Amino acid sequence: MKIKFKLQHISDNGYHLFCNVKINNIRCIALVDTGASKSVLNKKFAEINDFDKIINQNDNLISGINPGQTDISISKIKKLEIGKLSIENFLIGLVDFEHINEQYRLLKIKPFDFILGSDILVETNAIINFKDKTIEINQN
Repeated sequence: MKIKFKLQHISDNGYHLFCNVKINNIRCIALVDTGASKSVLNKKFAEINDFDKIINQNDNLISGINPGQTDISISKIKKLEIGKLSIENFLIGLVDFEHINEQYRLLKIKPFDFILGSDILVETNAIINFKDKTIEINQN
């Protein structure tokens, strides 16, 4: 199955890819990040939508997105939908995206609440087609 993405110009020759996903039936914008080893969810989004139940905290799970953040909460989302792909009971890190989204607001770019990382992209053998602005995802 193919899903559409938006190619957003960020700065000199820089681009980010965005697509829409649903988390527990709530739509949100996802940043597609092939360099992210794990998919993560904005902690504030999880709190606002009341699905931030903490399973555990781990300071070694995720690094890079916010180097100053040492406590990463782990939660379970009931359902993640990417196009017609549905992943149930998905363990996910909750990370503070506020510093990133503030930069996006300055650039007049819509903030995002989910990072679609290589854990899901590799698992689904995703193929990104920049010409057609689609991501082909294969459900195993």
